[in-house]
Amino acid sequence: MLKRTILSIIILLLPLLSMSTNHNKREMRAVWISTLLNLDWPSQSGLSNAEMKKEFIEMLNKFEKNNINTVIVQIRPSGDAIYPSRYTVWSKWISGEQGIAPKDKFDPVKFMIEECHKRCMEFHAWLNPFRVVFSYNNHPAKAFHISNKKKDLIITCGKHKYLDPGLPNVRKHLNNVICEVVNNYDIDAIHFDDYFYPQENKTDTFDDSNSFRRYGSKFEDIRDWRRDNINQFIKETSKNIHQIKPLVKFGISPFPVWRNKSQDEKIGVDLECSSSYDDLCADVLLWVKEGWIDYVMPQLYSNIGNKNLDYTTLVKWWNRYSYNTNIYTGQAIYKLDAKSKEEQWQSSDEIINQLKINNQCESVKGHAFFRARFLNNNPLQISEALNKSYHKYPSILPINKNIPKVTPRRLKLVFLENKDKKHIIRWNNDGANNQYYIIYRYKGFFPNYSAENIYKITNKLKYVIPKDDYKKSYKYCVSSVSKTHHESKPTKAYIIKS
Repeated sequence: MLKRTILSIIILLLPLLSMSTNHNKREMRAVWISTLLNLDWPSQSGLSNAEMKKEFIEMLNKFEKNNINTVIVQIRPSGDAIYPSRYTVWSKWISGEQGIAPKDKFDPVKFMIEECHKRCMEFHAWLNPFRVVFSYNNHPAKAFHISNKKKDLIITCGKHKYLDPGLPNVRKHLNNVICEVVNNYDIDAIHFDDYFYPQENKTDTFDDSNSFRRYGSKFEDIRDWRRDNINQFIKETSKNIHQIKPLVKFGISPFPVWRNKSQDEKIGVDLECSSSYDDLCADVLLWVKEGWIDYVMPQLYSNIGNKNLDYTTLVKWWNRYSYNTNIYTGQAIYKLDAKSKEEQWQSSDEIINQLKINNQCESVKGHAFFRARFLNNNPLQISEALNKSYHKYPSILPINKNIPKVTPRRLKLVFLENKDKKHIIRWNNDGANNQYYIIYRYKGFFPNYSAENIYKITNKLKYVIPKDDYKKSYKYCVSSVSKTHHESKPTKAYIIKS
């Protein structure tokens, strides 16, 4: 009789359970921060150091409220840098003039990394490797910029200028740029977007015929040679990053389509659109197969049911062909607009529904929002929608199988203090591998370390429970987490009784 009653209750609850949100304890929740044209940060060039710092801190504070755990900051927008470099010049988007550094030797990248790590957020250094001048008519480069100093390395296509990937010394120069960043900064990842070879059309062509004649003798088709150039570059970049710092990840954010079915009948996606393989000469799937990159973040900026770029079709394709590489989806919150011509983008439900599809895909381990200013401007109350659903609780980052495991030590002692009417949780850290800590809070006899019971993620050794958040008879315990996001066994639970 009891068994039948329990079964009946479960059957009655099933519809409610299917409607509930699946809260992932491990999930990347990232935001792209663009420095080009001062799109996100800093809000304008020429700000004082104090103003730049204030803006960035305010941005991170808003991200914290949305339970964001990763920022992807554009540190090399156009053959330049927002940090001191031996190999490239200061970006105009910082001081207002190319080649001019911030006052008082201020290093924006060092500052941003420190602020992110204070909040247990990862910092991914976003570089545009080959594009060196963005819109040369509107934003011409100075005489000392590489596009003018070494014109033999440069090819113009459309309104932009690019380093020629077919030249070995170009690839060597770019790896010097990347290695400098990895060596000098406590970054968590190197990140490229989709700028490899530019997409050509009837009027805008990329004339690398001289390079092809000089270096492409083994190839009949110039596009096969171009793909090989990018393959060499990606492979070498991966090797260099992991030799310098094995725990630093290498991620790529490509076009949403690798190849169409009409281009590759066997595994191409059944859509018709520009593809990274054929239009940008970027064979992302090869890089995934070979383990040269640690994550892929396809720019899935279309809506569910889109005729040419259906979101569901694309995310399921990437999930199928992940080859055990973490997939993080690029989400187009910049399209959310009550006046959008596309009805789907007139509601924040579109993003929430996309995240629901992600949760059905085993290899999809998180998402990133394009871009920071849009998330902070909160179009169509997307922040409230996220915080009621998939961002309701904090999350820790997924394990990356390509990165060596670092095992954290379990904390031995946790103290609960009631001092000056404040409840304080303290713990001792005797493990060098402990990067940050998770405080769990739950009620009941059995331990529960689910996402819903993550109370706080911190890198401090104590936490003061706010007076308005104090709850009697709840159990608290703490686990330690390493730089690779492996978690120790939590401590025994303590109860605040008074």
